[in-house]
Amino acid sequence: MPVPNKNKSARRTMAVNRTAFLEQLIAQIDAAHRSAAASYHQSELAENSISNATATITEAVKSLALGDFDNVDRLHNVAWFYAKFAQDIVAAESTEHLLGNDRFFDLIEPQAKVQLQLQELVQVLSGKLDELEKRIPEFWELDDAARKDSPEVD
Repeated sequence: MPVPNKNKSARRTMAVNRTAFLEQLIAQIDAAHRSAAASYHQSELAENSISNATATITEAVKSLALGDFDNVDRLHNVAWFYAKFAQDIVAAESTEHLLGNDRFFDLIEPQAKVQLQLQELVQVLSGKLDELEKRIPEFWELDDAARKDSPEVD
């Protein structure tokens, strides 16, 4: 009895086709995200989802090479979820930009915004420290004056 050739199985063909479809979908979403990032907004959330989808597809290809079709199907579903999430975020941000409001939904603060917030915080804290530093001599002077006025206790 001949051994079935795994390369010609219907399940393998379907897995290869789904992998190719998902890779194309991820590439399209990535291109849309890059265009948006260059034009009006870079979403770290969409970027992370695209990276996760790409990494998951890579794992699916490895499982496909091993013939583990159950794992390939599971990884395809995970990759599709990441890709669809990124696509929805990019589409929502594009709509927001076209409406002219430019109010983007970031679950992850953009790195540049975090840096600006940290710089502002450092400036505020520096100002407070300067104020306290200026007041230190006043406290020392008050302490010295209080000592002079109080009777010494031995």
